[in-house]
Amino acid sequence: MAKQTTSFRLPELTHERLAELCELFKESGAEIVERAVSYLYENREEVAKQDLESRLAKLKKAD
Repeated sequence: MAKQTTSFRLPELTHERLAELCELFKESGAEIVERAVSYLYENREEVAKQDLESRLAKLKKAD
């Protein structure tokens, strides 16, 4: 299957983290992003649950 090109504007910290992951895994930025998206997709229910719990905790803390 042909690959598609997509551009995103990311914060500097995200670029730094991406560069560190590229070095750690010896992969390109595209490969790291592909792995991250695959991981999130495969674990989406658990990740969504953790995200919701985190957001609720922050709201309760703000009260």
